[in-house]
Amino acid sequence: MRVWPVVALSYVLLMGLDQPSYSADASDDPDRTTVVAGERGVAKSSNPIRAENGPGAGEGVGRQAPKTVLGGRRARSLRSRVGARLRAWGYRRPEGGFRRVVPSRLRGLALRRRLDSCGGRLEVGPGMSLFRSNRDVHVAVGEHVQLWAGVRIRLWQPGAEVEIGDGTLLERRTEIDAHRSVSIGSDCLISWDVLIMDSDFHRVEPQMEESAPIRIGDHVWIGARVTILKGVTVGDGAVIGAGSVVTSDVPPAAVVAGVPARIVRRNAAWEV
Repeated sequence: MRVWPVVALSYVLLMGLDQPSYSADASDDPDRTTVVAGERGVAKSSNPIRAENGPGAGEGVGRQAPKTVLGGRRARSLRSRVGARLRAWGYRRPEGGFRRVVPSRLRGLALRRRLDSCGGRLEVGPGMSLFRSNRDVHVAVGEHVQLWAGVRIRLWQPGAEVEIGDGTLLERRTEIDAHRSVSIGSDCLISWDVLIMDSDFHRVEPQMEESAPIRIGDHVWIGARVTILKGVTVGDGAVIGAGSVVTSDVPPAAVVAGVPARIVRRNAAWEV
């Protein structure tokens, strides 16, 4: 989806609507021509345009120049409509700066059409990829989710599901591989290079299940380079230390670390 031409056009419309329009102001001084510059104030020119010949010569009547098409009320109306559209996309306005569309929001708009359901304010970093093996898979993303650079979400088998709750952040190069189901709750912080996969991708023994669902609760903090394997349930408020390999369930509000991960603290509370 080519979005940058749209951004350029929007920028021109927003920044180019205050072009001055010219009109004669004969009420105060017929020898002056008023320059009206929209919302940027009013300036007056001291160079009158006089008629040299014919009626009105020497009377100091200023010549009325044509007004621009986008001057005055029409400019403000068009600017407000364009601004409303950009607000729907999402933009930031630094203090004292101009409006600018956030590229991560535009990438989010491009990704939305490939999701089965998606909340507002989705932000997507460069290089993020989504692989759907067939039409029978399901991807749902909540409100204000952030998927940063290099995040990969891959659904391999028919019926596979990935769900990401509101306000969850997936940092750089995090990978989710789903053969059956991976569910991540709301307000989770998942650091970089994390691997979450609900399958071994092959059978070690004939009687072993090849895949099992993964459930990660709300407000879970997962450190860098953590690996979460099939069948794991992580309780609400849990913390998983960097470099851990999680092979069994994590209780709510517990801190786990190590290979394989073991409980090192209970009843923990964390906040950003």
